[in-house]
Amino acid sequence: MKRVLSLLFLLLFAMPAWAGGPALQRGVNLSHWLQDDGRQKVTAEDLALLRREGFDHVRLPLNPAYLGWIPEKPADLPRADVLKAAMALVMASELDLVLDLHLDDQFKAKLEKDESLEPAVITLWQELARLAAAFPSGKVAFELMNEPQYYGANAGKHWWAFQAQLAAAARAAAPGRLLLLTGPQGGDVATLVQAPPPDKEAAYVFHFYQPYIFTHQGAEWMADDKRTAAASMHDLPYPAEKVSAIPEGRAAAEVARYRADKWNALRIRQSVDQAAGWAHWNNVRIICTEFGVLRTHVDEVSRYAWIADTRRSLESLGIGWTVWDYADIFGIAAGTPRQLDEAARQALGLGRGRGE
Repeated sequence: MKRVLSLLFLLLFAMPAWAGGPALQRGVNLSHWLQDDGRQKVTAEDLALLRREGFDHVRLPLNPAYLGWIPEKPADLPRADVLKAAMALVMASELDLVLDLHLDDQFKAKLEKDESLEPAVITLWQELARLAAAFPSGKVAFELMNEPQYYGANAGKHWWAFQAQLAAAARAAAPGRLLLLTGPQGGDVATLVQAPPPDKEAAYVFHFYQPYIFTHQGAEWMADDKRTAAASMHDLPYPAEKVSAIPEGRAAAEVARYRADKWNALRIRQSVDQAAGWAHWNNVRIICTEFGVLRTHVDEVSRYAWIADTRRSLESLGIGWTVWDYADIFGIAAGTPRQLDEAARQALGLGRGRGE
């Protein structure tokens, strides 16, 4: 009897405080469909493929500028029909949807320096929520902002307060939707666990790309990033025990640390466990809405080994996930028509690889 009571306590302790909304267990990001140049067009055939492969949801990153939105006219979405059509296509595929506000870096930088822009974003979420209210509440979740930065203690506190305003606006316009909240500084695990008392009616999200020297090697857009030398790297293997020599130059210290920290399945599990522990302690639901490896400068075996180890860690801790991304530079699919890489299928536990 004592053991039974202990098990019941653990089950209740691990149960999310609010069980509504989509399950969001296994998903994929549809990046660059409704953002930037829209280079990753998604079709009904793509969505049917994802459904067949065992995904239960997709995350749709939306740059509102792609719809013609400008902060000077925050209630105006000139191309709202484009978003409606995309959402309807996803709903027809029987996949669930995370609508992710994916502001471009330039606007986010302005927003964080100029509080006068905040009402425009609040109004934007009111309009997006009203638009999405036409779709079943149990099928669509709102991720209020992708990777807010807000570095520094005071900036971080301001972000949590601003995010609460966004949540209130979205709830008023579309009651009953699952809201996904995130910490500052890029949605990192470390800032999530520093959150104020959590919103029990929401779920919380984090992104996982550790260590950047491996997952973002060759990423040209990070060339000026002082936190990592990943842009200058290529062919760095995983797990770290495979590193046979330390390169010269800017990346030397970071690669040495990568090897010394023994980045492998156990090290990933330890990092992810921070988020899981925080969620269990606060009795809230948690989801990893991004993880992945840039596929252009790393061998496939290392890339998919990291993805597999991360996926297994998330699932072992009861954390739903959304891999980044479908068929772009972090993609898991290629070809015409698109098909999942067999290695991706295995790494993500889909099809024949399920449960490994």
